Amino acid sequence: MCDIIDPIMSTILAKIKTDLKWMAVLILPFLLWLAVYHNLFIGKSTITGDNNNYFHAMVYHFQSLTRGEFPLWMPFQSWGTLDNFDFRTVGDLNPIFLLIPVQIFFGSSPYTAFVVTMALYFWIGCLGFYLLAYSITKDRYLSLVAYILWMFSGMGVVLWTQLSILTTIVPTIWFFVFLIGFLRAKEKNRMRYAAGLTFVVMILLTTYLPFFFLTTFLCFLTAILFIAPGYCIQALRSLAGFIKQHPWVSLLFLSAVVLSAFPWGLWYQQVHLGENVILIDRAPQGSKDQLSVGLGMINSGSLFSQALWFELFSGFRAQMNFSAYIPLFAFIGIGLSLINRLRREQIILFVTGLLLFLVSSAGVAPVHKFLYEHVLIFRMFRNYFMFWQFIEAVVILYVIGELKEFLSFFPASRGKGRDIINVLGVNGFFIFFLSRIDDVPSSSFWTVILSAIWLCLYVAGAFKSLKSLFQWGMIVIVLINPMQVYGYYQPIFTGSAKIEPLGGPPQFSYMRPVQGSGFNENSAYYDRVKLFQDESGFVKRGYVGINGSHRLYTNVPEKSLKEYVRYKFVVYDRTSLSDSKNPDFKRLADNLGSFFNEALVDDARALGVSPGGDIAQPLPGPSPELRVTKFTLNTIEVDTNFLKKKFLVYNDSFHNGWQASIDGQSVALFRANVAFKGVWIQPGPHHMVLTFNPLEHVFLWCLLFVFVAWLGGLLFFWGMRWLRY
Repeated sequence: MCDIIDPIMSTILAKIKTDLKWMAVLILPFLLWLAVYHNLFIGKSTITGDNNNYFHAMVYHFQSLTRGEFPLWMPFQSWGTLDNFDFRTVGDLNPIFLLIPVQIFFGSSPYTAFVVTMALYFWIGCLGFYLLAYSITKDRYLSLVAYILWMFSGMGVVLWTQLSILTTIVPTIWFFVFLIGFLRAKEKNRMRYAAGLTFVVMILLTTYLPFFFLTTFLCFLTAILFIAPGYCIQALRSLAGFIKQHPWVSLLFLSAVVLSAFPWGLWYQQVHLGENVILIDRAPQGSKDQLSVGLGMINSGSLFSQALWFELFSGFRAQMNFSAYIPLFAFIGIGLSLINRLRREQIILFVTGLLLFLVSSAGVAPVHKFLYEHVLIFRMFRNYFMFWQFIEAVVILYVIGELKEFLSFFPASRGKGRDIINVLGVNGFFIFFLSRIDDVPSSSFWTVILSAIWLCLYVAGAFKSLKSLFQWGMIVIVLINPMQVYGYYQPIFTGSAKIEPLGGPPQFSYMRPVQGSGFNENSAYYDRVKLFQDESGFVKRGYVGINGSHRLYTNVPEKSLKEYVRYKFVVYDRTSLSDSKNPDFKRLADNLGSFFNEALVDDARALGVSPGGDIAQPLPGPSPELRVTKFTLNTIEVDTNFLKKKFLVYNDSFHNGWQASIDGQSVALFRANVAFKGVWIQPGPHHMVLTFNPLEHVFLWCLLFVFVAWLGGLLFFWGMRWLRY
């Protein structure tokens, strides 16, 4: 019996030992990467760019969740606006981000929790990239080189300024990991890959309206269709076989994907139907489609507007854009590939990267103009420079594949002399090229020189019995250039103002700031700290919000509006009918400017008259007649006690997702004065409740639970699989 058990235990222990060894190997470069950014973690420097906004949005979001509220409405901005798109640029349903409130619960500051979670999420992406490279090379050391190249590329810097790139590219990487695993696995092992594939698609559908992922995948699919259509047929057969074998599980996976697309579909419907207004300063002239972005604006966000060629090799001390950096060794690898044989997998990667490059070049290349004119989604986004990180990943995978081909030395097919000439020629070219450019890091020259020496020794056969020495030496050479370049990036983060969010639940204020006081009028759109207190509504950056409020903002003079909108509650005695599609804005301006005792409504059911004078009654604070008893982001409760029937206008944007009830009975909520909410209230004591989208609120909580449960199931089953080995 022992003769049988001992070999099995030895195999298991050897497997565990190897896995733990490689986990340690993968952790070491990450620790080195963390050391480069140690100031970010100890508070001496901070994140910059859009991440300041994302930081506030995420902490605001999770503070709301801990109070049992999924933030759907932003009552402090633009007289009330939707809050179901802004945060979702980085994925509010991603369970990885739940590590933020967990860390805060155990005493971490919100800022530290945020940067730690970002770093961990980046490492998850790096691990996925390692697996993706391994699926191409089947070589752990070359996959480690790919892992290091991507970790210390521009992606390893830009994540501190633009979180939305990170949260889009990480699930994209894992999508391809699971896809390749699914296609290569035996039928009995495909279930876990299908579950993983479903999960990352769910994440992608709730991250930046999955434009970048879809474009990358379509470029990849186009390359396969033209170069290796047989792969597509094989993939369809594998998918059909899985569905046939597991019909109910397939239906479950499909249902999860459809449910994940619901928030995006809801937002798209609201904007497309005109309920919400976005990007008002970016739309093409004369366009009625509020989703569209002008081609001129897109060109200003194209790859060529952000990534300059010199940034690939020099100018690292002065440059302010870091997304273009790829460690120099990757370019040496491209040069070494010139004498390699062409393999289909490498051609597919090359074509995929080329198509992505043409798309992200916007107006410079005809491909984008054609897509812009014929495919709606290409008119919805302007930050095409973000595709550089996807191109960067494809380039590194291509380089690793070519290095594998180069290092697979076959004397029968080519001689040592030819390879040595190739190595010296490529590295000699880079020495000459770099010497002609200003401000090139000294590490670039050392990388070229050492790689030339090391590769020539390899070709000459010096490492036949010392293969591991060659491999670890190459890894050191790969790291020389990025370590110096990353040192140049550090001062960019030093000295940035550290911003901590305010705690506690939002407080209701009956009055807004005076227009022109500057209070919150110049604040960033995502700056939830400042927006926790009201803005005047007259922001200099341009209006973004509900369509009705936007029409009021653009058609009624500020002189008439600025005093009126200071009051959140105005009480009227009568209402008059007004065409909502073509309102009389002059009459409305006169009414609002003088507080005339007449509210304009667009529904005949809202018509009514009660005895009163010519002046409406604005309420500057709580009184015996009206008092706010509860206020959350999606709900407001009011106790009233009027002496006679009144039409109460709550100067918060009207949206068809709001519902009203008085004393527990549903009542009609009307559009008042083009933009706001109005309701008739009878005399005597009453309790009114206004609630925004209660069904969507419940659905999002359920969907968040699904995401967390799905991730937990994946970790459990993959962990059990590892333990079984």
